[in-house]
Amino acid sequence: MSKPFFLLFLAIIFFGAGCAGIGPKAAPKADGGVFKTADAGATWAQTVVFPGAKSVGSIAPTNVLVVRRDAADPEAMYLGTRENGMFFSYDNGATWQQSRVASLKEGRVEDVAVDPKNKCIVYVIKGQRLFKSTDCSRSYSDEAYVETRAGVALKTIVADWYNSQVLWLGLSNGDVLKSVDAAKTWQRATNVKTSANAILVSQTDSRIILIGTASNGFFRSIDGGKTWTNIEKELKKFKGGDSVSELSQDKRSQVAVAATKYGLLRSFDMGATWESLPILTAPGQVAIRAVAVNPDDGTRVAYAAASTFYSTVDGGKNWTTKTAPSARPIESLAVDPKNPSVIFAGVVAPEKKK
Repeated sequence: MSKPFFLLFLAIIFFGAGCAGIGPKAAPKADGGVFKTADAGATWAQTVVFPGAKSVGSIAPTNVLVVRRDAADPEAMYLGTRENGMFFSYDNGATWQQSRVASLKEGRVEDVAVDPKNKCIVYVIKGQRLFKSTDCSRSYSDEAYVETRAGVALKTIVADWYNSQVLWLGLSNGDVLKSVDAAKTWQRATNVKTSANAILVSQTDSRIILIGTASNGFFRSIDGGKTWTNIEKELKKFKGGDSVSELSQDKRSQVAVAATKYGLLRSFDMGATWESLPILTAPGQVAIRAVAVNPDDGTRVAYAAASTFYSTVDGGKNWTTKTAPSARPIESLAVDPKNPSVIFAGVVAPEKKK
């Protein structure tokens, strides 16, 4: 065992696990934060170490809404949490850090995106503001986009891999905004008439954009957002298929999978047409909270529902099921691009009713 890891091991033993952002006296055995599997879901381990200046803490009590990877740096990951702002890791999830910016150490962070050409440019959605860092999270501007309409929140942010100056921003009122100058200015590309929950940019042709909506199916553009086609009537045979919560694709965009109220839908043409991806439960029987497509092989898909983690290696013909690693439901999945058998899962406890 190397000296740094030995010292870290001793620190965990002697200091125990506190909670970053919500006090060192939090329960050390909390089952939140992030879990990691190195064998495609067969076994899991919590990965929540939060080194501090005086002791080693933990993000185990946190509720993680999104787990995002940096396309330019396979060691970099970002977490958006429900109450404790944003965390990031530069060692593939072995340890976690927080930005020095006070406003990103608390509150709900809905989404995170990293510039595909510059890993030090990071975009963070919190409430009605889009934050932007140009110095690897050391500092942030909170005015990359500011929503002033009451009741309208930012939902998702995506950067174009081909031209990273181009950004797509989905809002809760259905507006989808586009920036061509890295968030200096914005234009409305379309309105999907309901919350824009997820956006994909084709990995082979970035002019193809796919939007998953809360109740109007999909909106698709093949010309960089100049014109759009609404794909909803085609989904009538999939009851609830027009309510999309998450989208995932392989690195060649040969397969796209949508998590919907119906179940999983699959497309082989980047959203132009859809079919049901066979799963073990009946349509609408379970709420699928997270889905991830293996970047190297679109026949390998993983998703989470209730207390179960599901995975297939043959496009849904057969599924393997495992009990989820936490009593908290899995909310987000992220696959390691270097080793697709490695998957990270963010978990969230159900919110208490007021």
